[in-house]
Amino acid sequence: MSAGRSVNSQSQSWGTPQKYVNAVRKFFGGSISLDPCSNEYSIVHANTEFMLPLNDGLKEKWCYPTIYINPPTGERELTERETLTRMRLNHAITPLDNPLQIKEVRRTIARLATERRVRENKQQ
Repeated sequence: MSAGRSVNSQSQSWGTPQKYVNAVRKFFGGSISLDPCSNEYSIVHANTEFMLPLNDGLKEKWCYPTIYINPPTGERELTERETLTRMRLNHAITPLDNPLQIKEVRRTIARLATERRVRENKQQ
């Protein structure tokens, strides 16, 4: 099932590439006021950064003129894997009308995993 590949990291935390940070900073006129979901490896360097476990940025007030968040792309891969598991189980009990749906979900997972690995390799 792994086709000879191995997982490089169990981390679901990816930093924003510098070119995007630069573009966001330029769009905001030179500075980013708040990064509510920052981490110790962040290169965003917002004026205010909320980091777990000290500050849960989703529970704090966001009264800042410019706010930046790196969207959590790892979440979708997990959701797709759960979908694949359910589809396989359902197909084992009652065949799906279109079993090619399983193949499409597997392809989506592979694309997401490849994207994740590329991001991880760029960070190293």
